[in-house]
Amino acid sequence: MDRTYTIEELWAAVRRRWKSLALVAGGVLVLAALVIARLPNEYRARALVMVEPFTPHPDLVVPVVNSLNLESKVKSVREGVYARSIMVTAIEELKLYAREREKSVDDAVNAFRADTEVHAEGENAFSITVRGRDPETAARAANRLAELYIEGNLQVRAGQVARTRDIITQKLAEMRGELTQGEKKVTAFKRANAEMLPELVDARFHQRDELTKQIELEETFIKEAQRRIDLLGTQPFGKDTEVGRLEELHDTLRARLATMQSTLTPDHPDVESMKR
Repeated sequence: MDRTYTIEELWAAVRRRWKSLALVAGGVLVLAALVIARLPNEYRARALVMVEPFTPHPDLVVPVVNSLNLESKVKSVREGVYARSIMVTAIEELKLYAREREKSVDDAVNAFRADTEVHAEGENAFSITVRGRDPETAARAANRLAELYIEGNLQVRAGQVARTRDIITQKLAEMRGELTQGEKKVTAFKRANAEMLPELVDARFHQRDELTKQIELEETFIKEAQRRIDLLGTQPFGKDTEVGRLEELHDTLRARLATMQSTLTPDHPDVESMKR
């Protein structure tokens, strides 16, 4: 049967062996202090990256999938930051991981990836954290990774814009060609069916009405001219016309001649002058 110890018995044992326990505890503390003192310092530097989603004009694209969720966005950014080209560029520019680079570039890249973390900071922001022994080096590495990621993202978007522009330009050229062909077909159709087109029928109706009005005016003018011609032979000329004045003068002279002949001899000079 196992024997149980009371608190008083345990306390008595501690008092009897307190020196041994103190030595053991002191040794553990000293060893822990030595280990902690020999451990190198580790610093963390964080760079915040704002990612604006690329949203083309809705008239230019047809959405086929839903927007990426937060987990997919983090995965996409992490893959971009962990890309070998970005890691190698930062390592070579900042002279990082010299010991690993002596072995191979891949070892340096793997070490850099192990010291780098990418986390979401809201919907459209991400943090890039780099661990390092030197705070300045860690900060430079985090900032350079952020810069390289942004530059790569801008290049990707520039390529997307260029491809979109090329597609739009090609489509516009095709549409212009189709429009030209359509205009040629419309012109040929109008020429072949000139008498049947509604707009030409209306124009011809308008032209017919104008010609009818002109014919009516000319007929009215002809009738009026004919009426005046007919009146010339049946009615005397008015005194206000040249013919009327000449007739009046002729009648006056004939009356004076008759008066002279009745009062003077036929061979009188005045009578001879009046006869002339």
